Amino acid sequence: MAITIDQKPISKMMGAGQELVFTVSDAATIASHFNHRYYCDVYVAKGLIADAVKVSTLKTTPNSSGVGIFDVRRAVETELSSDYFIDNASGFSEFQGSSGLYDVPLHYVSECSMAGNSSATFYFKFYIKASTTLRGSISTVSTVQSLNNFYYHSAFSNDEVRSYGGVSGNGFGVPSSLYFMNSNSDNFLTKMPYNIKARANDVGVVGFLTGISHFVSSYTSPHYIGIEFYNSAGASVGSKTLSVTLGTGGQAYDTNTGAGNTIRCYAGVYPANLKQTGDLPSGTSYYTFRAYRIDNSIVSAEYTISIQDECEYETNRLCWLNELGAWDYFNFNVKSVRTTNVSRNSFNSSGADWSGEYYSRPYNRGGKKVYSVSSKDSILLNTEYLTEEEGIWLESLMSSSEVFLIKKGSTWAVGDTAASQGDYSQFVEPVVITNSAMTRKTLLNDKLISHQFTIERSQQNNTYRI
Repeated sequence: MAITIDQKPISKMMGAGQELVFTVSDAATIASHFNHRYYCDVYVAKGLIADAVKVSTLKTTPNSSGVGIFDVRRAVETELSSDYFIDNASGFSEFQGSSGLYDVPLHYVSECSMAGNSSATFYFKFYIKASTTLRGSISTVSTVQSLNNFYYHSAFSNDEVRSYGGVSGNGFGVPSSLYFMNSNSDNFLTKMPYNIKARANDVGVVGFLTGISHFVSSYTSPHYIGIEFYNSAGASVGSKTLSVTLGTGGQAYDTNTGAGNTIRCYAGVYPANLKQTGDLPSGTSYYTFRAYRIDNSIVSAEYTISIQDECEYETNRLCWLNELGAWDYFNFNVKSVRTTNVSRNSFNSSGADWSGEYYSRPYNRGGKKVYSVSSKDSILLNTEYLTEEEGIWLESLMSSSEVFLIKKGSTWAVGDTAASQGDYSQFVEPVVITNSAMTRKTLLNDKLISHQFTIERSQQNNTYRI
């Protein structure tokens, strides 16, 4: 007998933020050898699987049943990170009609962008090492390799339904089929409500899975996103098609390469993104978007974005990394309060000047002196009255490790040229949510639902130092 894989993750495509358990065994070696230990080599490919490299080795001793159990989650998560910028590798992702620009925030993409960091293809080599005698040399006895697996950045909650099963062997986990777009009730990589609001100059993207026939041969990915515009009376005033193809920065729906960085895609579906390739139709009050296959069949639920007027209060637009490793957005457009938090470092100085021709006591000498000041701003944000669904959705903002303030987006027009700056820091700024708790509210208990969040700006204000 040889080492075998007896249990594995339930699907070849899964979110990485959960247990990714493999169980291996080699009863014959356990019975006839000494000093047994199981090993797992982790291989990752951000592009084609042929270019995979070994990134880590895990090891464990056999348990009381003689098997080795590996949870490769941490090894996988180490190789994945958030997607912050538009994809420059393809040369097709654009910002204001210009491509090949570096460090442009992903949220501002003109049409589509692939996931450069948040997804990859993995496979695992398992082997057992042992010696034929108690004090003999240890060597590899048998080896087995897993199938290719696609994992993407995520952080599934404990409320997600985990499954056991699989075509061969027992499996465990939350399968990605929950987020395959196969019907008119399936979702993009977000848990946002189906009805949201945005201003005419707000930017943002939605994430989704595409080009995955390498892993699921029977699955045909979305070919385009259909957008319908409506006036305040509900009458159609125009439509737009956002193709998911290489030429728009996406991945062709029928491509079967298995490249790990081409299976997650982002589409700019918010008003300011759409305006980069064509103005919103006159009279647009709201619009809908959903995904379609090449045969025009609907493969996602319908989302509605209502155009929100500029508020008399300053609007603070936050984006955050959601549980599925993509980005969500929310506008805080009621009263906000800015506070500057200051800390000072001081020393006691002599009041006299001993360095001159005569002894003197200048007015600027003596007493307690401040030699440095640290200053940071925080903002207290308030939501308007929300639905229960919106309130639950905002809980993911509280638990997100990546939160940003979208700072700019008020000059969009067709034909604008891309800015020349290199860091785009005036567009997006990292912030930290300082709330330590959030109470779930319901209409039955609370009648009206609203929430407060306090954000702290991550960068200190520039101050003098002596």
